[in-house]
Amino acid sequence: MISNPGALVEARHAQHRLMAQIRSVRERQRETIREGVGTAISTMVGVGLGYFSTAYPDQDKAGLLGFPIALIVGVSAFGAAMAGVGGADSDYLADVGRGALAVWGYRAGADLGHPSAQGTPKPA
Repeated sequence: MISNPGALVEARHAQHRLMAQIRSVRERQRETIREGVGTAISTMVGVGLGYFSTAYPDQDKAGLLGFPIALIVGVSAFGAAMAGVGGADSDYLADVGRGALAVWGYRAGADLGHPSAQGTPKPA
């Protein structure tokens, strides 16, 4: 027999609040881990494509159909992720695309800036 039913109700409410807080913390942890993994994926794709474009500059410049490899990988991976091709892992596929597009963007910017570094006027 329960001597104080009000205390039991209050204890159940406290339990529900505590469980909600635990779920919230777990969700934040999942998001933090997901962001860390995504950053690692983008970084490693950048390292790999940066190595490729430096070690094999002729193949990188020639690319595929005249487009640089990093641009093709980036647009393909990011486009596939936006189309939901990766299913539950589409976020990771988007991270591959982001890393590849970052490499392409860096290379394109470096190529544009190279003439000004040589003292020649910038293209119009």
